[in-house]
Amino acid sequence: MGDDVTEFVASQGTSKLPWRLKPDQSGGGLVMDVGAHAIDLLFFLFGQLEVVDSTASQSASYEFTPVEDHVTIRFNCSSHQASTIPGTARWDFAQPKGRGKKEVLRIVGSAMTVEAKPLASDGLRIYLHREDGSLAVEDIKLPPSEHVHQNLIQSCVNELLGQNCTASGQGLLALPRCPSTGESGIKASQVLDHALLAHYGHRSASSWTAAVPSGGKPKLPR
Repeated sequence: MGDDVTEFVASQGTSKLPWRLKPDQSGGGLVMDVGAHAIDLLFFLFGQLEVVDSTASQSASYEFTPVEDHVTIRFNCSSHQASTIPGTARWDFAQPKGRGKKEVLRIVGSAMTVEAKPLASDGLRIYLHREDGSLAVEDIKLPPSEHVHQNLIQSCVNELLGQNCTASGQGLLALPRCPSTGESGIKASQVLDHALLAHYGHRSASSWTAAVPSGGKPKLPR
């Protein structure tokens, strides 16, 4: 959530909160916005994802917002290509003022560790695990898209055009089918719904209204 939300509320008041911080409009906090992309990427990379346990909470520092700001999910991934892969996803939008913003996807293997920024999409950092225990670091820079969603949208257009597609380029730009589907989107939403279940209760229209009382002060879970 961070400094920008604090300053916005201080100047505009809670009634002027952006829709992403209103659970009756967004379905939850910022994790429902940015977290879905990370979960969708995990499905794409590692196959089926099963939630082991999860927590969602609201920090005392940001009680003026009616949404959770800290979510942790422990999960196992499995596919036909590998054994069960354990992982943890954590989103913390209540960092103290001045801490800044940081994102990282870290995949740890026996031969190397790969780090990336899913939202920034600006490259990869690879740590090669040497036999003597040391690490060799390699940075792979990726040119940014002219527009933030250009590559994904182009892959959707390519699929719609079918055989008439003449697009060319690297990565998603040249794919004949979009790797992100309605089915994968539903799976990502189900994982986040499960993570927020204990915080909001059953997913129904009334649960979102109950989370934002008429007085504007959020109803914190017990």
